[in-house]
Amino acid sequence: MFGTVDEYKVLKEGQVFIQITNEDETKTVLEGPIAITKNPCHHPEDLFVLKAVNNIYLHHLYDVLVFPQQGSRPHASEILGSDLDGDEYSVIWDFELILTLLNPIPYNYDSEPSHMPDAELRMSSKARTSIVFTC
Repeated sequence: MFGTVDEYKVLKEGQVFIQITNEDETKTVLEGPIAITKNPCHHPEDLFVLKAVNNIYLHHLYDVLVFPQQGSRPHASEILGSDLDGDEYSVIWDFELILTLLNPIPYNYDSEPSHMPDAELRMSSKARTSIVFTC
């Protein structure tokens, strides 16, 4: 689903508007907690939970994710550094599934230990002189 911004400024920080088209071509406005991410999503921490709200001023928009203009930082940017220039978002509105995705075990971003030899590395005086003159 593509993202767009609320040009009417009716959404508050933490809110989004989503109206989807059903298989029978009817429309459904989603309400309540939703999880949003974009690909690639490597870890559950890459999910962002917001509140989907119904707003009559936005009913002409459907099959897009509408982000608010209001807030300290754009929500699109908070989702893996995303923006609204064509990024596609995945939206999950199944509350039971969202509950299983919340509070993930944090991903370990630590690098592996260095494999440097235990012995001290010594530079020859010729190498030291070469470095001094080239720098």
